[in-house]
Amino acid sequence: MTQLITKPARETTSTATTIDVILTSVPDKHMSSGVIKSVLRDHYFVYTIWVRKLKKNQPKTITCRDYKKFDEKKFKEDLANAVVCITDNHDNVDDYWAVLKSKEDEISNMHAPLKTHRMKCRKNPWITRDVIIFSYKKRLHPCQSC
Repeated sequence: MTQLITKPARETTSTATTIDVILTSVPDKHMSSGVIKSVLRDHYFVYTIWVRKLKKNQPKTITCRDYKKFDEKKFKEDLANAVVCITDNHDNVDDYWAVLKSKEDEISNMHAPLKTHRMKCRKNPWITRDVIIFSYKKRLHPCQSC
């Protein structure tokens, strides 16, 4: 353990003592330490400034379908054609389901492709659902002075 305070924290006319202690096992994490003298008291303030690296929040990624160019009529036609083609070839229900699911995914990807978006990862515990609702209501309220 390393003592960070090296100057006296209490001075009188006849003595000067280091009575306050700040001990650390990692002195490199402390940017500055010392004593702040006060003219009103004989016991001074001790301080340390601790350097702390904050972890950067990793962005959250979500995957969703892009329906910008989606045509429901064409999608239903392609899906109906795929079901008709599949029903004749399979006797086992599990095989039929697996092929139907893969065809549905293929057709869905053709009409509404999957897109990945990065979202900001904000960890604000003080912003609850109630705060968001209140803020939304306040913005929509007709009285601006309220």
